[in-house]
Amino acid sequence: PMYAQLKSGKSVTFIDADTNTEKTVTTEQVVAASSPGIGVAVVYCPSLTVLNGLKLSDTLRSFQGGASTDDKKPLVELEVMVHFTPKSIFDTPEYRAWCDSFGSGVDHLTLHSAESLETRVSLDVDSPFLSGISGGIRRSFVNEKLFPSPILKQYSDDSRKGDGSKLSIIEGRPLLDYVLMPKSRRGLNESSLKDIYSPALKDDLHKEAMDSGAVEQASTIMSSGTMSSGTDESSTNLGELIFTGTGSAVPCKHRNVTGKYLRMNNGNSMLLDVGEGTVGQLLRSWKSTLPGDVNAIHEYRSRLEGIKAVWISHPHAD
Repeated sequence: PMYAQLKSGKSVTFIDADTNTEKTVTTEQVVAASSPGIGVAVVYCPSLTVLNGLKLSDTLRSFQGGASTDDKKPLVELEVMVHFTPKSIFDTPEYRAWCDSFGSGVDHLTLHSAESLETRVSLDVDSPFLSGISGGIRRSFVNEKLFPSPILKQYSDDSRKGDGSKLSIIEGRPLLDYVLMPKSRRGLNESSLKDIYSPALKDDLHKEAMDSGAVEQASTIMSSGTMSSGTDESSTNLGELIFTGTGSAVPCKHRNVTGKYLRMNNGNSMLLDVGEGTVGQLLRSWKSTLPGDVNAIHEYRSRLEGIKAVWISHPHAD
């Protein structure tokens, strides 16, 4: 109870058991000076139009340099900003200038969104799921054109923090660790940046792929020219096959349950042995491939209405 009073700023008077004298202890003797709380701003900004709205936010403006004329310490100090922002927007002079207005003491952690495979490759976004990555690496050894390697780059210290500007920029990546407390350790935990995909792991996976005979067989098939699409490539309305999941009966974070979507040249389609979450997987796939000038909602509806059959090979007890 006495310590609680001291923390609240009150002095405590008591009788010292050793000297039998009255003593008074003040807050300053046992409690450190107050310090501002830790502030973290999470910003979602998909466009410069949204940025204009963020600039009008009173909450964010209170953290910008020179925003406060009060001599008192602020209750909260902004330590880090997390940006859910496309890289094309984050790199604009307008966005960088806005980030700079919060001062040099703020770290900017970027989590750039990838709306297409091309964007994902340009961002060098790897997956934290080692088992899924391992399978992807094996397949890339079989045929890298059909199965591009999921390892998009090797991280280096120069690429992880900063970009030559005065802003403190930290590129987000899987399993990155950022420390907020205690303040003496605030910042990026460098040990979390080590490459989890070591050269030794890749060598082992390459050996497995070679020993399986799949690499040699794929090379034979490709060189013989027997692999053909069987369709008229001049057509603008080719069919497509989408695997909505390859996780058998057990879904996980990087593989949905088994499902296949087969669309014919006439636009009609069918679902083959599909499990939970199939529609969501289809929408994600379609979103990444639709041209920018296409009405997405109309196209989604048209494709869903084009599903004419659902093939089910076996029932489950549930």
